[in-house]
Amino acid sequence: MTYASGPLQFISVFARLHPAIWEVVGPYGPPNVLARSGLNPQPLPPRELLALSVSRGAAAIADATIAAHLAGQDARQILEEAGDDMCPTPPTPKIHWPRLWPVPWPPGEPYPIDPELVGAAVQAQAAMLFQSYADGIEDRHLSAAFGDLAGRLAAAASEPAAVAVG
Repeated sequence: MTYASGPLQFISVFARLHPAIWEVVGPYGPPNVLARSGLNPQPLPPRELLALSVSRGAAAIADATIAAHLAGQDARQILEEAGDDMCPTPPTPKIHWPRLWPVPWPPGEPYPIDPELVGAAVQAQAAMLFQSYADGIEDRHLSAAFGDLAGRLAAAASEPAAVAVG
């Protein structure tokens, strides 16, 4: 499976949530993930809380999709509905957050990233997670369904209006 065109735009949107991604795509190689493991008693900064919320929401959808597939239900329909929620048709609210996910910041708190970029950031991170499921699943139909959603989300996150710096 491959992402939609414009990988640099996609990575730049994703890097707004995870600035450390530049370490991975830069000349110094991947960061030492094991060195960062361990407990941290400090509360998460807003960007990391947002990223964690996106990862949890997308992983919950992926796990529910796999469970539904094992139960004989149509996994593609579940993923299409999730895609519709994460890639709404215009007009969209100023801050687009998937309607079935709890909002990761309290009302009245400042937003962790530019509000116009929340939708693209959600789409970019969820695309990466769904692509990882597509790459790791041996069932061709389920893998293709995850890959299709990843491509759709990556394309939506890469749209010029979605990545325009305000």
